[in-house]
Amino acid sequence: MKRAAGFTLIELLTVISIFGLITLGTLPVIRSMGNSGTLEGGLYDIRGLLEYARNEAVARQAYVWVGFSNAIENGSHELVMAAATASDGSATGTTLRGISRIVRLPNVEVIEWNQLSASLRNRFPGQPGSAMENPNARTLTVGSRTFPHSLTFTPQGSVMRHGSPTPLTPYDLWIDLSLRETRGGTVPPDAREVSLLINGANGVLQTLEP
Repeated sequence: MKRAAGFTLIELLTVISIFGLITLGTLPVIRSMGNSGTLEGGLYDIRGLLEYARNEAVARQAYVWVGFSNAIENGSHELVMAAATASDGSATGTTLRGISRIVRLPNVEVIEWNQLSASLRNRFPGQPGSAMENPNARTLTVGSRTFPHSLTFTPQGSVMRHGSPTPLTPYDLWIDLSLRETRGGTVPPDAREVSLLINGANGVLQTLEP
């Protein structure tokens, strides 16, 4: 006896279950794409790049720098970052090469510690060294991009603002990398802000949020 065309209930339930699993599997990707161009997405990408730079410095036993700059692209603010190391791995090598892709974070800018709201600064005991207020920073050129601000990761895993340290150069106890939300080419009155605090001794990251 021939079966009538169509699906049985069991077949339909199986298809629905498979579709549900596929949908659940794609949710993290959708959420990740949704964070692009937001303060949260920018913070996630910056943390990833800083952790990568520290791990590479330790693994290579070489000095690694992360350069960053605020830029205007098509009338909108964006934060641009990249990691680089010297060809000889030293702190004073003049030939640098990029070891990461250039990270572009739309609608985010780096600001100085003192530009954060007082209520947020008061939540941290002390005065961290600001990555944006750094006369000893090393200017990096990666590809066609120049980064006027940078942080240095040492082979021992410490982090410092000095761009060409010697073995006697002390690391910063805490380094601040503050972020502020932008919209298009302006900073809105209700712009959100966050501070990414870096422990100079070991590179551990701590987020300071409102």
